Amino acid sequence: MRLLNSPWRYRWWWPLIFGCGALGTAFTPFDWFFVRTTFPVLSLGALWVWWSDREAIQPRDWLVVFLCYVFGWSMEWLGVKTGLVFGAYHYGPWLGPRWQGVPPLIGLNWVILVWAVRGWLPSKTKGGMEAWLRDLLGGVLVMGMDLLIEPGATRLGFWVWDQKPAMQGWVGSLVVAPLQNYLAWWVIAFLMLRGMAWGGVTGSRASLHRAAGFYALWMMVYFLILILGLVAFRP
Repeated sequence: MRLLNSPWRYRWWWPLIFGCGALGTAFTPFDWFFVRTTFPVLSLGALWVWWSDREAIQPRDWLVVFLCYVFGWSMEWLGVKTGLVFGAYHYGPWLGPRWQGVPPLIGLNWVILVWAVRGWLPSKTKGGMEAWLRDLLGGVLVMGMDLLIEPGATRLGFWVWDQKPAMQGWVGSLVVAPLQNYLAWWVIAFLMLRGMAWGGVTGSRASLHRAAGFYALWMMVYFLILILGLVAFRP
């Protein structure tokens, strides 16, 4: 019961989980094992973020989270069905069950990444243009996360692009998605951040974002290691 009541105390498991997962995937012959743990690890991560931050979440925050989840998943659904949002792609099996071709888990990942960035950004602004510029910067940060995610995720088959990357050569091994994908990430993240600002979710409540921020940071370390291992050493 003590473990369940204070999961934040066990946050240092995530550097271990993500570190071992990335090193095992990129530098050992057992990458098949680590790839198959993707869904349970990310599901556990989403549960940990929620359980760690639950006492700081207010009722209106739940509405914002739900709307962001629906928006993020809907954009993925539209992207898979039409190719108009991110480009032509489809999901592999490693992110868990798919509904309409899209894993429900992907909506949670959208929320966690944007939620984390919302906590990293300054909360005190004069409003108006200053707040909009803050959230535009937040969209850039989330887009930067996708730049880290794409090379490893596509190499491992989390999702598969049905069109060639926009770039060629060594740049193409890093910028593996169509350019519209990165633009879409920026716009979608910006709209989510605007929605959070409208809903009163601010970075001033540090405890509200601490688990998401910590978790997202180590997820990015995971994908950075994958870039070094899968792209640089296993081209």
